[in-house]
Amino acid sequence: MPSRRRRQVELERVLGTPALFATAYGNVGSSIYYALGLTAVFALGLTPLVFVVAGVIFAATAATYAECSSSFRTTSVRPSASTACASRRGTLLLPSRSSA
Repeated sequence: MPSRRRRQVELERVLGTPALFATAYGNVGSSIYYALGLTAVFALGLTPLVFVVAGVIFAATAATYAECSSSFRTTSVRPSASTACASRRGTLLLPSRSSA
């Protein structure tokens, strides 16, 4: 039986950085409008309330990330940074027992 070898085929690069940026920007933009549309369909008249609740959750998440990142003295992030932050006692938004 003759052995078949696969021939290496390479695609020619015809799109540059601006085209890649435009494609990514369009995908993100369309995803945002799609999510807004789904929210409006399922929330019906409560769409503003849904966005306020989502904003509160987002603000709490951002505050948690900010508090966690400020607990490290160095500017470099080690792979164990998330586990060190998660293993602290209490919540991240309240002062720790040792700092009181």
